Amino acid sequence: MELLSTPRRFIPNYKCDLQNNLVAVVGGPGSDEFLDMANILTSYKIAQLGYTSAPEMKTKDTVFHWMFPNAIHQHRGILHLLLHFGWTWIGVLYLDIGKLTQLLLQNVLPMFSKSGICFDFIRKLSDGYLNEIGEVAEGIHKTLCFLLTRTSNTVIVHGEFQSMLSLRNFLKISEFEEMPIYSKVWIMTAEVDFMSIPLQRSWDLNFLHGSLSLAINFNDVSGFHQFLRGRNPALEKEDGFLRETWQQVFNCFFPGFTSDLMDENNCTGKEQLETLPMTVFEMRMTAHSYSVYTAVYAIAHALHAIYSSMGNQRPIANGWRQKVHQQLWKVTLQVN
Repeated sequence: MELLSTPRRFIPNYKCDLQNNLVAVVGGPGSDEFLDMANILTSYKIAQLGYTSAPEMKTKDTVFHWMFPNAIHQHRGILHLLLHFGWTWIGVLYLDIGKLTQLLLQNVLPMFSKSGICFDFIRKLSDGYLNEIGEVAEGIHKTLCFLLTRTSNTVIVHGEFQSMLSLRNFLKISEFEEMPIYSKVWIMTAEVDFMSIPLQRSWDLNFLHGSLSLAINFNDVSGFHQFLRGRNPALEKEDGFLRETWQQVFNCFFPGFTSDLMDENNCTGKEQLETLPMTVFEMRMTAHSYSVYTAVYAIAHALHAIYSSMGNQRPIANGWRQKVHQQLWKVTLQVN
């Protein structure tokens, strides 16, 4: 809603700076958050591009376009994989993440069943990213006790970008309680991000060996590695996002940037991103970041084409900008 108001003055439906009209938004990676955003921004005829695999929503005048493989198409790919290897006795662990979970339970699993896949279990996995630690541990313990009685060796982990955090918590607690889950083939969709929160950065990654994850096709972006190597939060003091990210990945603090913190582990700005484990920071674009990159360029090319087609028209006041806004809206509708 703040996008629809004057900067630093949150007054819904009121803007006094029409020279800064919002024409497009790139949203994600959570599907529910993106769809909530779309419900609001569609009313204002603002084009939206999502770097999420949210289920397709067929509604009148919908103007959002997916930059990420659709969820149902990914699950069809997993189904072909299961049938190819003859893995017809499987388990399913899922995070409850709203509309994407509804898609799993109402569409995907029945599709699997019709193709000859049988389910040893279908069980909700405690969300170690959002819930309290005690609640997570209790939920994981119950799930561990349950899994030890099951016979399937192939398990689909259903969720979004945060699923890896929950899976790693699950497997770490299984080791701590001496209830290790061995010989499981974990299968995940492309949006699962192989990242770590600071607590997990030193944990073993051996469980990934033998796991399978879908991936999307993307090319290396020329100059991106050099761009990352040139980031220096000590010099770019106005970039609060960079400084916050730097503190998280290097587990250090900039004096005065965050209050009430110990100062014996200060950031120097000389830390090197390429020294970090890949689960903490990758020196190349990930599936999500490449989708954002593609979305930004798609908008830029669309705007360039619109401005070029209007080259002979006089840019009079807000009417000209409004026409650009409407043209971009039409382009997005045509793409969908």
